[in-house]
Amino acid sequence: MKDHSSAKYLSLSWDQVLPVGAGLWNMGNTCFMNSVLQCLSYTAPLVNYTLSGEHVRTCSRYRFCMSCTLQNHITETINNSGTAIVPALIGEQFCLGQQEDAHEFLRYTVHCLNCKADSDTFEPFMDVALDITVTCMETSPASKKLTIHHSSNVLTICLKRFNYYGQKISTLVKYPKRLDIRPFMSESEGESQVYELYAVLVHAGYSSNCGHYYCYVKASDRNWYKMDDEQVSVADERSVLNQQAYMLFYIR
Repeated sequence: MKDHSSAKYLSLSWDQVLPVGAGLWNMGNTCFMNSVLQCLSYTAPLVNYTLSGEHVRTCSRYRFCMSCTLQNHITETINNSGTAIVPALIGEQFCLGQQEDAHEFLRYTVHCLNCKADSDTFEPFMDVALDITVTCMETSPASKKLTIHHSSNVLTICLKRFNYYGQKISTLVKYPKRLDIRPFMSESEGESQVYELYAVLVHAGYSSNCGHYYCYVKASDRNWYKMDDEQVSVADERSVLNQQAYMLFYIR
């Protein structure tokens, strides 16, 4: 029988108003890591579950555990509000001092599915990204449509900002505060599936090999904050909605 004992800790709204978390020191081009960790630290169901202590009581791993690492990190940020702390250094393949991709860091634990040539496939997804797929060497008219079969409680959208050569695509993309994904689902008719924006991750620079990452997050006090490494500052919603966004985080 499946254990549902932790379901009560996965509330999509904040269980309590928490202090705005600490900034994160840049340990050598770790802004890609800092910005992702800050977005995760303001994902309400993850924080609610973390603070419940449920995982620690049930974890049986003796080596590295991602959930334990995130729990320790989130707790540290909350307990050190108004200061800056050393971030949790996650992923041996991500080197200190080397520019890395924030999207890749978010997804690095997810195993890629093998490419299939079928016209209709179902893929579990961690985030939504728009790709161009080539299946043969000949040029012919083609179209590709991505629809969502089952909606998730948290939706992450990655805007493909870098071309094949790593050059930045700087086109300004407008994104809403509230997003109804029903028109983009396999069943386009039905009850609205509305999400609210709670984090925006930004890349500033000209290529994937250089630049700087920072983010905006909506805290439990319903205010927006800019998280730029060790710097934490209040932000206004208009500014948040007019960024050259790289990743968008929405929640039901």
